[in-house]
Amino acid sequence: MHMVCMQPLPESIYYQYTNHVTINCTIVTRENRTYEVWLVKVGNRFEFRDRWDEFVRAEDIRAGYILYFERNSLYEFVVKVFTCNSVERPPQYRFLVDMKKTHVQRERLAIPMSFWRDHIEHQVNDTTRAILFCKGGRYTVPIIQAHGKALIEHGDAREFMDQSGIVEGITCIFTLIGYECVVFKVRLLDG
Repeated sequence: MHMVCMQPLPESIYYQYTNHVTINCTIVTRENRTYEVWLVKVGNRFEFRDRWDEFVRAEDIRAGYILYFERNSLYEFVVKVFTCNSVERPPQYRFLVDMKKTHVQRERLAIPMSFWRDHIEHQVNDTTRAILFCKGGRYTVPIIQAHGKALIEHGDAREFMDQSGIVEGITCIFTLIGYECVVFKVRLLDG
């Protein structure tokens, strides 16, 4: 469970929202991922609600982290994440996969080509294999590039899916953490 403490809005900003009960807002990360959340008035303060939990889980926000929100407009906030030691967290490049029956049966996952081109193709030395870290396990899986696709398949793919508890309906978050070869930290969100 993630627990995030919120500081009250400064009085000058609070005043701008006092005529609203709920406001649909956008939170943007420094990697340009966006989340739609509701800013809700609760008593004499405002809180992010509804899809706020999705933001916290997908961005791996942990207890003790400090979130700095910079307003671009009344409805858009850019968030910076600082770790427990007050250092801004480096960019987290990730993609999500909603596991379908074919992913599990064929032991195959496609790396989105936009992600491949932006973060892997010219920045990672060895693009022939991926190392996946999930739930304490380490799995080596070949990357097959052909016909405009980059697929993670074969190797330890079956073991990765079985031992990680990956089934149809689960959402997996693949965070790129290595640049010598393709290394992903994989987290599972509840299906």
